[in-house]
Amino acid sequence: MSLVQKIAPVGIDTSINTIQVELYSHLTTVALWTNYESYSRAYKNPLGENTIPEVAVDDQEYEEVLFDDKFKATSFFLTEDNANSNGDVFTQRVSIIFQGILTELYPTITDHRADAEMLDDVMKAFEKTNYKVTNIITGVDNVYSDLDLRNKLKEHINLTDMSQFHVFRVDFDVQYTYDCKYSEL
Repeated sequence: MSLVQKIAPVGIDTSINTIQVELYSHLTTVALWTNYESYSRAYKNPLGENTIPEVAVDDQEYEEVLFDDKFKATSFFLTEDNANSNGDVFTQRVSIIFQGILTELYPTITDHRADAEMLDDVMKAFEKTNYKVTNIITGVDNVYSDLDLRNKLKEHINLTDMSQFHVFRVDFDVQYTYDCKYSEL
């Protein structure tokens, strides 16, 4: 269980780090999620004919963050490719993708699939933040629509939203600035 944040964030990553801490804190202390791995902003990197989400481990190495069944739940952030500017303030759509094993997150729920409970926990966590959810997306192809995941890769990593596995995406808008200071020559 860990919170994997971007070191020395700037711009949108500052906002992402803040919301990441707020969500992680609520989900692990109030919703009582255990064995939850929360990643910062992932990059859309090419891998053969696929585009996969990877977080920077350091300035030269990346780690793929698609669902890992060593954890009961994982999450990572993606940003829309375009940011709108209104002077010094930028607005950009940010998504957080949650991937979980429902039977391990909610072992006492045995009479139905606990997908609604997982979403409810996340929405309650969002209520504690300064961000408004604009969309909730379900269905594997819809959730990962910003990526290019070929069927062969989905089958290889068992990427599914059935039975005990659940994936969903929550979208929200983030406003941020850059502290740009230019030295005059």
